[in-house]
Amino acid sequence: MSKKDLFIVRHAKAESGSRVLDFDRKLSYQGINEATQMAQKIKDYEIQPTFLVTSPAKRALGTAEIFAEILQIPISKIEQVNEIYESEVDILMDIIHGLDEQHDSVAIFGHNPEIIMLAFQLSELSIEGFPTCAVAHLHFPEASSWQLINPQSGKLRLFIHP
Repeated sequence: MSKKDLFIVRHAKAESGSRVLDFDRKLSYQGINEATQMAQKIKDYEIQPTFLVTSPAKRALGTAEIFAEILQIPISKIEQVNEIYESEVDILMDIIHGLDEQHDSVAIFGHNPEIIMLAFQLSELSIEGFPTCAVAHLHFPEASSWQLINPQSGKLRLFIHP
């Protein structure tokens, strides 16, 4: 079995304002540019995700859709998981443990603070923040199954942000 690779992605910059519910906030013009820029960098990177898991919140889904378009991932390979929105790290870990084993390289799109807490829990990542549309690539050299992903078992291979 292949080893596992996880891309942890914070959604790109969203529109501000109180006229819409938080869940319904769309990507801003800046956010669209951020997502396009980061997706292009991942396209040019040594490995790309082949399956995307995202919060259904519009800003996270919009970020995932831009990545899918640039990485030429079919929309059918984007799974919306309600539990990613307003989540906890333990729930995100359960989602990772439940990923289909046919996918060896997956990206998860979510929200702070949970997304940075997930990156910290899974790797030696030590950074000050996780800006909008930041991408952390973690490689799991000992994990032939998503169920074997454990705290501190990931090796940080890439950390980029706009």
